[in-house]
Amino acid sequence: MRKANAGVLCATGLILALAAPARVGDEPRGEPQPPAPIGIGHLIEPVEDWTRTAEAGARQIEEAYASQVQPLIDSLMLLRDDRDLATRTAVALIREGAKTDIDPRLLLAVMRVENPWLDLDIQSFMGAVGLMQVMPFHAGNWEGCADDDLTDLDANICHGAQILASALKWTNGDLTLALLRYNGCVRGTNTPDCHEYPSWVLRQPGMAWLESPQLMAHAQR
Repeated sequence: MRKANAGVLCATGLILALAAPARVGDEPRGEPQPPAPIGIGHLIEPVEDWTRTAEAGARQIEEAYASQVQPLIDSLMLLRDDRDLATRTAVALIREGAKTDIDPRLLLAVMRVENPWLDLDIQSFMGAVGLMQVMPFHAGNWEGCADDDLTDLDANICHGAQILASALKWTNGDLTLALLRYNGCVRGTNTPDCHEYPSWVLRQPGMAWLESPQLMAHAQR
């Protein structure tokens, strides 16, 4: 990397030297003068600084990917052996989690309960659509979501995250009540066991970080 940079800089220095006007001094007129020497030390230092900054940034990206994205991908791959789908889903979970201030692991746990097949086109008998099983009347009603196509992976996860964030706000951060609200639990004949929905979510793999009642009551980061 440094050899290539040095070569480019040397070539640049040579071009600048050839283009520089001859110095006029006490030498006899008409005698050709050598071009003024141009030091490139002051150019090399900022290039090296930029290189170090770029390398540090690349390491940070790799570390973030390994610690945040890859675990989600691994978990999603257990549901469906489709790495591209798992990667896109993991990235969307992290992005929407950051936008709504909800841990992406919680969003994944909700998704695992709602759609363990990771079927983008699946629709429940109640009409809920996609990965996060979003009801159609929510489509386009959330400012943070650019698309209202609930069969679109990114749009569906965005809607699901926004709905859960709203539920947490309405319940003052009570995760159990927020999950019941997300599920639309009315204890009717269609959903007689919906009161168990929060426990289904919290029993999902990777939810050990929510073991204490204090954390369960404050799932938002």
